[in-house]
Amino acid sequence: MTLVRSDTGWAALQVLVSDRCVVPRIEYLTSSGHSVELSVGARPAAAADASEPDNTAATAKAHSGLVRTHTFHTTTDVDWVKVTVPAWAIGRPIYLRALNMGWGVQVNLDLYQADGITPVPYDSLYYREFETFILWESQAAGTYLLRVAPEHEDATAHCDAYYDLRIDFAQIGLPLILGH
Repeated sequence: MTLVRSDTGWAALQVLVSDRCVVPRIEYLTSSGHSVELSVGARPAAAADASEPDNTAATAKAHSGLVRTHTFHTTTDVDWVKVTVPAWAIGRPIYLRALNMGWGVQVNLDLYQADGITPVPYDSLYYREFETFILWESQAAGTYLLRVAPEHEDATAHCDAYYDLRIDFAQIGLPLILGH
């Protein structure tokens, strides 16, 4: 980042680089605290991910249990995912994670019954830098629906509007024993 000072404020020239795109950006901060951001050139939109169309509960795709990359390729894109809880996972911790989010991408996670209407109560919802996750203990085996939505429109329709979805069943922390 390069900073330039003038009598009326500061200007910063940044080049945002990810695995997916490069975007030059200028940010100007006036001496009175106002900020203006300008991206140089239009940012291309992210491509639709392999799970599309998945914008409704009816078009939700099953999650394979591995990390799967999703995009918000349009300003109206949301992702619905089927989560199947096996009988052995009842009453055990389940983590539903959106992680490795791109520039400005923040998500809301909501969990529903298979009907896509009835909310499922969960233990905790956590927001961390570049990660949002639900900690949940299912009371019954079956299929549930996870809705992943962008927190705001700026998280969509640009070249780095990506996130990874990971679902972990029954994570249990074990003590680490050191030495002899």
